[in-house]
Amino acid sequence: MVLPKKYEDYKKQKIARQERREKARVEYLARRKTNELVPDERGAQGFKGWASWAKKGLYDLKTLGFLRYRGPVRKGECDIFCHEAGILLAQISNPDNLPSNLEQWAEGVIDEGYIAKHMHNAMQTLYKKAGQDYSAKKRHKGYTTGTKTIIQKLGITCEEMKHLSVLIDHEERLLRKRTKRQTEGRKERPTSQGQTREAWLTENNLSVSKPWEALNISRATYYRMKKSGTL
Repeated sequence: MVLPKKYEDYKKQKIARQERREKARVEYLARRKTNELVPDERGAQGFKGWASWAKKGLYDLKTLGFLRYRGPVRKGECDIFCHEAGILLAQISNPDNLPSNLEQWAEGVIDEGYIAKHMHNAMQTLYKKAGQDYSAKKRHKGYTTGTKTIIQKLGITCEEMKHLSVLIDHEERLLRKRTKRQTEGRKERPTSQGQTREAWLTENNLSVSKPWEALNISRATYYRMKKSGTL
């Protein structure tokens, strides 16, 4: 390194170097803190960590409620909507703030009478478990439910999935990839049949064919038997 001829220039360079180092240190600490709160890793579906997926899931639950009822969710389904929303909120909220955050999410989505009289008591077990997992520094807090389980519990149909982002099944995900590939003019995979969305749904839409009715079993039992390989 060539040193400056004048002391004043050397002093300016030294100050500039110290400022750059301090800026880099602050950026590093901010990045590390963010990564500790929200892990910067992508799952199988490309989402940056469980927290990112949880946020998208909360938006999907709101969308689903408006799609079905064009207003607040009916009293008969308030429990399941609030419980699934509470599970997702537990992943991105401090347990002390979880009840208030859930109430804030429920405004305009859940029946006001349920929020005022029943929601707090119904979610007590979830609040307690989320607090325990938070203290133990577990990555997943409270309960964890997979996408398939949420879809089955809420009975999300293929038509409703068209308006959602993460609460979609494997078939809907493949259809979106195929539609995007066709829109961008890319070739189909060698194993792909190149079917349109409508053609594929006609052949594979279980929500319409309802094979569990022919077997005289419930929908949940059908998927459980299919997963275990007994069907």
